Amino acid sequence: MCVFFSGCSKCFKEFPRASFGEKPDFSGFDRDSWEPRSNSDHRAAADKVRQAKTPSDAQKFASSSGARSSVLFQLPYYDAIRFALIDPMYDLLLGSAKHVLKTWIEMGILNESDLERVQKRVNLVKPPSEIGRIPKKISDGFKGFTADQWKNWVCIYSLFALKGVIPNEHYGMWTAFVHACQLLCRKVITKEECQEADQKLMRFCTMFEALCGKEKCTPNMHLHGHLQDCILDYGPVFSFWCFSFERYNGIMGDYHTNNVNIGKYMYSILVKYIANCGTLKLYCLALLPTTANNLQTLYNVCTFIH
Repeated sequence: MCVFFSGCSKCFKEFPRASFGEKPDFSGFDRDSWEPRSNSDHRAAADKVRQAKTPSDAQKFASSSGARSSVLFQLPYYDAIRFALIDPMYDLLLGSAKHVLKTWIEMGILNESDLERVQKRVNLVKPPSEIGRIPKKISDGFKGFTADQWKNWVCIYSLFALKGVIPNEHYGMWTAFVHACQLLCRKVITKEECQEADQKLMRFCTMFEALCGKEKCTPNMHLHGHLQDCILDYGPVFSFWCFSFERYNGIMGDYHTNNVNIGKYMYSILVKYIANCGTLKLYCLALLPTTANNLQTLYNVCTFIH
C-alpha cells in the first residue's frame, strides 16, 4: 500500500511512502508539476475544518487539505501562503549543507583520512577577523558546528578544501550549491542574481537525487524550490533569517541565573505585565466619559501599550 504525505505549505506536491511509519520520498524536483497553494483556497479549506461537526471530521479535512483553522484568518490582510516564510539558515546551512556532508560520510565518499586532509587545508588559511576561523572539528565529522560556521565553511572554505578529495561529479553538485549560497548570503541581491541562485539550487537538488538516491532527499531540498518566492517578497535573506534570533538566544543562555529556570521566570514577568495592562485599561475606562473621541484615544493608548 502506498501512502501519500502532503506537508508543503507552498504547494500541493505529495510525498509518497511505502507504508505508515516509513520515511516519505521527498525526491522529484520538476516544479512544473507542483501545483501552488493560494490564500483564498487555503482560507476556504481552513474554514471547512473550523465548521466540521466532529473532531474526526475536522482531522479528516485537515489531513486532506493541509489546512487548519486559526485566529489569524480573522486578519483580512493575512496571507497564509506568503506569510509562511522559509528560513534560509535552517534550510540551506543547518539543513542541506549538513546533510550532504553526513551523506558523503555514510556513503564512504569521505573517510577519516579525507577529513583530516580537509582539516589540514583549512588550518593553513588565515582569514580576516570578521570571518573567523573554522574550528578544528572537521576531522571529527563537523560535529558541533554553529550556523555561522556552516556559512563560512560553505561560502569560503569548502570548494578549495574538497577539491580532489571527493569525486568530480559530487564536486560539481557541491559547487552548484556553494555558488547558490554565495549569491543568497548577501546583504544586497538583484532579481537576476536571485533567479540564478534558484537555478543552481534546482541543479544541486537534481544532481543530489541522481548521485545519492531518492531515499537521501530531504524536505529542505524541496523547500529550496520555494526559497526564491520568499526572497522576492521579503528581500535579502539578512532581513528574515534566524541568525539574530539565535544570537539573542545565545546571549540569554549565557546569563547567570543562580540555577533558576529562566523560562518560567520570564513567563511570570510576562503574565504580570499583561495583567497590569488589563488593569490600566479598566482604570482608564472608569475615568473617561463615554464619547467617541475618548474611546478612540483609549484604543490608541491600549494598542500602544501592547
